[in-house]
Amino acid sequence: MLTVLRGHTGAVNSCGFSPDGRVAISGGDDKTLRLWDIRAGSQILGFKGFTGKITSCSFSPDDTQILAGDNRGLVLIFRIMSASRANAEKIKS
Repeated sequence: MLTVLRGHTGAVNSCGFSPDGRVAISGGDDKTLRLWDIRAGSQILGFKGFTGKITSCSFSPDDTQILAGDNRGLVLIFRIMSASRANAEKIKS
């Protein structure tokens, strides 16, 4: 094991790496989506606003958007500058 990322207050249901491999994303039962700096082992940014438990999340291939969905049917797309320079903006709900 390389690093333990702590922050979610419930089960983690989905996670993945950014295309460049420097950042991870996770979503879970606590209705939050979190971006993680892999090298530092720390949270970069957290997203709230979901109505249910996050069941799926992923980066776009060009590292400029995050797609996430919850168990109540809400799907959000966040635009980011890049995963390693996370500055998010919700663009659809």
